[in-house]
Amino acid sequence: MLDFLLFKMSKKIVKLELSNPRFSKADIRDHASEFVSYSRYSGFTLENYADDLRNAKLLPIKSDFNELFKLIMETTMDNAKVLYQLTKLYPSFGNWKIKCLTPGADITNFVFKPAVPEKKKKKTAAEKPVKKVRAIPSKASTKPKVSKPAKPAKKKSASKPAKKKAAAKKPSKKKR
Repeated sequence: MLDFLLFKMSKKIVKLELSNPRFSKADIRDHASEFVSYSRYSGFTLENYADDLRNAKLLPIKSDFNELFKLIMETTMDNAKVLYQLTKLYPSFGNWKIKCLTPGADITNFVFKPAVPEKKKKKTAAEKPVKKVRAIPSKASTKPKVSKPAKPAKKKSASKPAKKKAAAKKPSKKKR
């Protein structure tokens, strides 16, 4: 039981205010849930963000001409930093205003990097099989083929083909 309390205390809880003037009361929670998919895409993880969003309070914002709402939620400091970073990374989150309501908590300094799976170690040169590379001769190094001088074309007499054509034709008989 003591370990559980230490674990809970190691995750600092902060209170955030999320607002976006583009979305109505019914849509603001749905659009705030889009942070999850964008965080996965960028390599960050939002732990228990869906539960925090479900428990968030929806409060009206005083406005002269529009009915606007904001979400007041409690989440971990890591989640708050990731949310702030996502609003800076992606232009689609440019209208979101994230304000930390917990005194002394600063979510604007983003220290940790996205979680990247460990890559396999590269094989050393001794372990890699060596492939033989076949040298392809370049065009500059090859000798051009010597072309044989063209033989003069034989002149055919015009009479021979004419005789063949004349012999091949049969006189046609006219019908009366």
